[in-house]
Amino acid sequence: MKIITISRQYGAGGREIGLAVGKELGVTLYDRDIIAATAKASSIDASQIEREGEEISATESILRNITPISYDQKDYIYETQRSVILDLAAKGPCVILGRCADVVLHDAGIETLNVYIYSGEAHRAERISGYLNTTDTAAVPLLHRADDLGGVGLSDLFPYIGNLRLKV
Repeated sequence: MKIITISRQYGAGGREIGLAVGKELGVTLYDRDIIAATAKASSIDASQIEREGEEISATESILRNITPISYDQKDYIYETQRSVILDLAAKGPCVILGRCADVVLHDAGIETLNVYIYSGEAHRAERISGYLNTTDTAAVPLLHRADDLGGVGLSDLFPYIGNLRLKV
């Protein structure tokens, strides 16, 4: 297994786990590098890619494979990001965090270990409030919004997403 993808709930600690896995295995972790490379290749601002890329990652990437959807800027971002992910995967063993890499690589026929990291609401709210310097109560609506955008539970519907699930 050369490539590990990590999908996660917002606030569950996926980035920290990805960093630890990459360090332990001696491989590169790709996270924000994907956004930067997509921005460079597409000439679209990285903040817009970050917003729109996460919104289309889970649900729309699967829907686009089963139903025709008109081509728009989200499609352009997705296709550019897809190309970036495939290029990174071709470089060799790595850990790829988010950006729908599990779906992209599966669709390309590339063997991966897909990990889905999730956690309880209280734990996530505590983590989010810590790095946003707010209260746990104020963090709850943020994690609910992220859950709504990210397609929580998708790994239950599509078996190649989250071959390994870790609750933290």
